[in-house]
This record gives sequence, C-alpha cells and structure tokens, in this order.
Amino acid sequence: HAKDWAAALSEYEAANKAQPSAEAAEGIADAQYEMKHDVEAYAAYGDYLRVYTPNLSAATKSAAQAREKHRSDGFTAIL
Repeated sequence: HAKDWAAALSEYEAANKAQPSAEAAEGIADAQYEMKHDVEAYAAYGDYLRVYTPNLSAATKSAAQAREKHRSDGFTAIL
C-alpha cells in the first residue's frame, strides 16, 4: 500500500528537532519530494546537501542532487 508520507514527514521532523541527523534531514526531503511539494522539497534537499555533503557517499549525494533539481524544475517552470 502507499506510504503515508505526511505521517513520515511529521516523524522525521520530530526526530530532526530532537537530534539533527543526516537520516532525518534526508527523510524530510524525501517525504516532501514524494508529496510533490516542490518548493519545500527543493529547500529541504538544499539544507540536507549544505549541512551533510561532507558525510555523504557520492551515490547518496548524486541522488539528492537529482531530486533537488527535479523538484526545482517543477516550480521554476512557472516563473
């Protein structure tokens, strides 16, 4: 069945507030992405990459950058 992205977002935000981590930040970005919240996902991936890039594998960084770009395409097309 479909994942409850709104509930996941809430849980990731609570986890990140309690103790910031790359996993929680990525979860926030991924949940926003899956809910097609373009501006929020773009911002969340930007924050995730800005803070955690030194600790990310090349594959993880590349995937986050691709998702960030994909969501930016969603809102820059209307500008």
